[in-house]
Amino acid sequence: MPIWSEILTEIGPKTLLNYDQVRRKYLVDLFLKTNRPVILYATAWVQKPSLQSNDFSINDEDIQALMARY
Repeated sequence: MPIWSEILTEIGPKTLLNYDQVRRKYLVDLFLKTNRPVILYATAWVQKPSLQSNDFSINDEDIQALMARY
């Protein structure tokens, strides 16, 4: 796996499409290397400081969604 500066270089011009393509690539790579399901949990809490940090936690109510298979 690359270090953060290498990922930023790979993303190049910062567009949502570039971020998404690189994110998906490394999620697939991680799955292929581990042969285990990969969960990505992302929030925008650093971009919205007015929200409480506990608004962005995983709790028991999320179990069904995390266990669902596509």
